[in-house]
Amino acid sequence: MGGLFFMVRVFIMFAAGLDSDAKSGHDMDSEHGDMSASDLAFKALSLQGISGFVMMFGIVGLAADLSLAKFGAERASIASFIAAMVAGCITVWLIKIIFKWADRLQSSGTLKYESGIGQTGTVYLSVAKEKPGKIQVNVQGRLITADAITRSEERIATGEHI
Repeated sequence: MGGLFFMVRVFIMFAAGLDSDAKSGHDMDSEHGDMSASDLAFKALSLQGISGFVMMFGIVGLAADLSLAKFGAERASIASFIAAMVAGCITVWLIKIIFKWADRLQSSGTLKYESGIGQTGTVYLSVAKEKPGKIQVNVQGRLITADAITRSEERIATGEHI
C-alpha cells in the first residue's frame, strides 16, 4: 500500500504538475536567512517524508516477513516490524538530510557593500573630497562600479589603484 501511495503521488506530481509541498509565493526562511530545527522537522514530516516512510515500511516489512517466515510466524512478525520501522525512520532521516542540503543551495543574491571594505579597486572617474567620483571594485565576486568620495584633500586620478 505504501508503494502504491508513493507511485500515485509521483504520477500526480509529474502528470498534473501538482506538488502538495511546493512553496507558495512566500519566502519560508526566517529573517536571519537560515531555517530553524522546527522548520526542518516539518520538512521531514511532509508528504514526501510520510510517503517515503510508508513505502519503505511496507517494502522492507514484506521482504523481511517473507525471508524470515521459516523461523516461525510470531518471531518473523516481530523482526519484520522492527526492520520495517528502522527502514522507515532511515528514509525520513535521509529525506531530512536531502532537504537540508537542498536548502543550502539557496542564496539571497543581495549585494552587501560592506564586504567590499578592504578590497582593491581602480578609480573609474576621478575622486575628490568635494566632488564624488566612481570606482570599480570586486564585491562578492562581482565587479561593480560605485560612487566614491575621499577624506584626503588630494584628488585621486582616473586609473589609479585604490
